[in-house]
Amino acid sequence: MYYLTECGTKKVLDEMSTYMQSLVNTFEKLALEDSAASILKLQQYLEIRDAGTYEKHIIPYLACRALIYKGVIGIDKIAEVLPTAPGHIYSMAILSSLLQASEGEHAKFMYELTEESAVLSKPIIEDVRTAAKSVFWAFLDDCRADSDSFYRLINLLHHVQFYSMYELESSSSFKKVVFNIFSNSTLRVSDRKINQLGELISSEFREEEYQKFFTENPAFLNPLASKLISKHKLGNEFITDYVLETLTGDYIAVEIEKPTDCIFTKSNNFTHTFTHAFGQVIDFIEWIEQNISYAQKKLPGISSPSGMLVIGVRTTLNKEQEDKLRRFNKNSNSIEVVTFDDLLAKARTLQANIIHRTELL
Repeated sequence: MYYLTECGTKKVLDEMSTYMQSLVNTFEKLALEDSAASILKLQQYLEIRDAGTYEKHIIPYLACRALIYKGVIGIDKIAEVLPTAPGHIYSMAILSSLLQASEGEHAKFMYELTEESAVLSKPIIEDVRTAAKSVFWAFLDDCRADSDSFYRLINLLHHVQFYSMYELESSSSFKKVVFNIFSNSTLRVSDRKINQLGELISSEFREEEYQKFFTENPAFLNPLASKLISKHKLGNEFITDYVLETLTGDYIAVEIEKPTDCIFTKSNNFTHTFTHAFGQVIDFIEWIEQNISYAQKKLPGISSPSGMLVIGVRTTLNKEQEDKLRRFNKNSNSIEVVTFDDLLAKARTLQANIIHRTELL
């Protein structure tokens, strides 16, 4: 068996320290360089896995720190690499760096720097923290539908568990942050989803495209949605766009039109499209009440559902039309009329409130 002498051990450690410093110098230089080429080079460091025994545990963390130094654009570039990051170690480095950056800290790694780098340990500003949190939330949102993202989350938690053997307090805080963000993101209202709805509203698609979005993202219709049944057929008479069941056990019949459908005519009367769609919701609710025994076989516990009609956009309404729609909603006890941009505004408010509550924890 081969044993290192005390002198030999010191030599190895000195060489390792010198090599580490050379790596730090490389990434400090790239961090300070104000060019698209430096950003591209840092991305490439994250895209191509280094085969070195030590390097693969060091380089991805240093590359992330250098990109974080560059600000919000650096966070965006880290986000671009995440879906195709090579191997377990690189994925963990990226996710740890994003999550810790969202808390205003830099991710630690196995071979920590002997002396802190003033550049690569620079305090993280609020805009960068917010951008990092947004990217991490989007990742958690993807975990629900993408198995690769979900497995990366599991690996991240194992990664945290490993470090808990060495830094109990830091690891406990880390796991608490992951849990809080993950549990609060169950509403699936992320920047990416909000932007997707915004793009749908500003474009003209078939009605089915909007219905597909809400099927995949029922929280945009109601934050307490627990189950959303699309194209629900009752008997041979009615097919509603959705029947939404909430966490409180209530049911809502939902009819979806299009953002381009007008609510009012030029003379400020309700359009045929509006009255027809509203009538469909009324007919559905009445059918439920008249066929309650049959309906409860299909929808357990349903008795007198409320209704929702999603149609048009509020920005096209004049003052008189806005007032008329507000009075109409006030006098309609069981059916709410909302516009597509109403739902978008509510989603943004909901997301802001969730983020604020998470920051207070």
